[in-house]
Amino acid sequence: VNDVSAGFEDTCAATSAGAALCWGDNLTGELGNGSTTNSRVPVGVNTLSTGTAITRTSLSQLNSLHSCALTTAGAVLCWGGNNAGQLGNKTTTNSLAPVAVTGLTAGATDLATGDGYSCAVTSAGGVSCWGLNSSGQLGNNSTNNSSVPVSVSGLASGVIAVATGGQHACALKSTGSVVCWGYNAEGELGNKTTTNSLVPVQVSGLSSGVTSIAVGTAHACALTNTGAVWCWGYDGNGQLGSNLIASSPVPVAVIGLPAPQTISFAPAPTLTVGKTATITASASSGLPVTLTSKTPSVCTLSGTTVTAIAVGTCTISATQGGNASYAAAVPVSQSITVGKGSQTITFGTAPTLTVGKTATVSATASSG
Repeated sequence: VNDVSAGFEDTCAATSAGAALCWGDNLTGELGNGSTTNSRVPVGVNTLSTGTAITRTSLSQLNSLHSCALTTAGAVLCWGGNNAGQLGNKTTTNSLAPVAVTGLTAGATDLATGDGYSCAVTSAGGVSCWGLNSSGQLGNNSTNNSSVPVSVSGLASGVIAVATGGQHACALKSTGSVVCWGYNAEGELGNKTTTNSLVPVQVSGLSSGVTSIAVGTAHACALTNTGAVWCWGYDGNGQLGSNLIASSPVPVAVIGLPAPQTISFAPAPTLTVGKTATITASASSGLPVTLTSKTPSVCTLSGTTVTAIAVGTCTISATQGGNASYAAAVPVSQSITVGKGSQTITFGTAPTLTVGKTATVSATASSG
């Protein structure tokens, strides 16, 4: 199995062979196997059970009872309930088997299924949505349902991911920016208001640096490139993770999730036998770094001072174990080539010497 998604009362999986299998509730045909009989075990989705190259599935989260799948060729197919046109095939008739979504027969790169509607990222990097539009969740500046995909206003290109919730949706741009549209009574659009929006609006404070997004029934969250998680919208059960139990129309930081950190070394010093140098390494978190010599036969380490004792490669390892706010860093090493030490020769005082006499001449090397 390469992908799995859970819906309101059903689940689907995409297998490594490219097939789609579903199980659970089947009231409106959301299992896609040509029947409305529930199944306690996985059943093959009609026409998608014999290696149709399905890469992922997406199921509605509430009671709209429809399912969709994305093929490796970028085609989108849907099945199940269709009262609001959520199957995207120009009808409002339920289908017990997959039907092709109009205009999305190739090139789609992402897919998300909400409550009575769905959205996909197109080959051009735009977003198209179809189905229920009572709160503007299709993002096309209207509240009219659509049984075919319509373009989300202002998102013709540059989108890499889309996520859908109850009646709102969000998109992640290639710039790391997040925009949302649709229902907003609990601040789920994150734009400092509780007013619905029929077109995408910028999520406050998330104009860059976001790497992934997730949308719930009435809230949303984003993961940033620093490892922090921010959430906004409804918080009646603490789903924003801020320990406030208060809905928020702007992103709030989730408490207690350790952020990642990295370690970097300053440029390696020049080192020769018998000499010392200072090693400098720092963690992006600002936490102290522990240094260790991995080659004690070549160099020894005391604090940040390394002493070369033999020609060879001196390897210093740096670690940072993390704390409640930061996860442990991946250990890194710095290698230093230890060269031969330089030396000088010094003569003793020149003796007085006459014909027929002898004298001792002395000279010493600085290396001993």
